Amino acid sequence: MKAGPQKESNSKLYRGPINRVSQRVAYTSVCGLLGVLLSIGITATANAMNKHFCQILVTQPGMIGVRYDSSAMGSTEAGGQPAYANVSVSNSSFRIALDGPYGFIQMPPNGDTGVTFSTGYSGTGATNFSETPGTIPVKLKKGDSRIAVNMSAKKNSNAFPAGFYSAQVTLRCE
Repeated sequence: MKAGPQKESNSKLYRGPINRVSQRVAYTSVCGLLGVLLSIGITATANAMNKHFCQILVTQPGMIGVRYDSSAMGSTEAGGQPAYANVSVSNSSFRIALDGPYGFIQMPPNGDTGVTFSTGYSGTGATNFSETPGTIPVKLKKGDSRIAVNMSAKKNSNAFPAGFYSAQVTLRCE
């Protein structure tokens, strides 16, 4: 039996045994002069010896909206929507949490000055939970859960300069 990550072709689904496999899904939105790209890095872990698994499949890209005064952008702003992922677990020993972003990957000059990032997520299905800060882990129940991931970036002073922005959020299942 061959061990290690296996990736289905033409799919973003990874099947066990999986050990810290990552994938990125990008999505964009153009609002006014600001264009924003947010990618969600997906990390899944599994216990290969016991054949327990946690599978993450990004099912819908999100949209990033920009506040009317360009002081904030995020999936909860007007025109924005969360990204969605289906998470399937074989037992209730797994937890999920979000990491980052810790800064923009790409931005125009001075686009990263005085910026505060935050993430949040909610879930339905086997595990139901309301909007929770991304830094707080959520224990999953056995089965399939649909996870909505939100990200926001706020400028502490002035507005975001016009241009292209990209950031990365990681959904962890451990």
